[in-house]
Amino acid sequence: MAFNGHYKLQRQRNFASFMKAIGIADDLIERGKYKEGTSEIIETGDYFKITVTAGSEVLVNEFVIGQETEVDSPTGDKIKITAIGDIAYKRISKRVRMDFSGRYELQSQENVELFMEALGVPDDMIEKIKGLKRVTKVVQNGEDFIVAIQTGEELLINNFTLGQETQMQTPTGEKIRATMNLEGGNKLVVKARDFTSIAEFDGDQLTNTITFGNVVFKQISKKITEPDVEEDACSSL
Repeated sequence: MAFNGHYKLQRQRNFASFMKAIGIADDLIERGKYKEGTSEIIETGDYFKITVTAGSEVLVNEFVIGQETEVDSPTGDKIKITAIGDIAYKRISKRVRMDFSGRYELQSQENVELFMEALGVPDDMIEKIKGLKRVTKVVQNGEDFIVAIQTGEELLINNFTLGQETQMQTPTGEKIRATMNLEGGNKLVVKARDFTSIAEFDGDQLTNTITFGNVVFKQISKKITEPDVEEDACSSL
């Protein structure tokens, strides 16, 4: 089973008793009861990294299955991973998936000439493309995605469903088979026979790294607000 993901606290039992047992003061327990809690799990084989956020407090621990490990407790103490006391404390969290929907305007790019040349775009077209405004719009509905890229007056639209191979169109108009997957909770990875595209979302920033043969093309875009319907063709998606 893959444990990777973000989890938002839904409810908990014996919170106060557990906190008292590990020595948390009553006033801190009362405040902690109402803090929104989230957990992020990153799993690589037997290695796990767990980040628990409660309000402004962040607790990060790493361990390997089958190995005794020293971890930080909520009190800040260093402890071995063993049962604490005889009180059962239960948290029920619901896995949440990042919402990728939004419009992102290109801020900077690297290796655009080499990438376009590798795709077979003529030199005169490359110069024109470099100076055009570029906006990427992502529309997410569960595991279904619409990705619309507007460069100047040209609009390129592709549809994906996570984990399913689909036909997509490249900037040159070529039709290819590709598969999109979610990795690490914040990366949309599209793999085809000849290239890999990794779209990493971090707050309001989108970093798209495309590897095509020996060429690595990188674009950094910033999230922008939605325009009125008549202002932008992408807004009709």
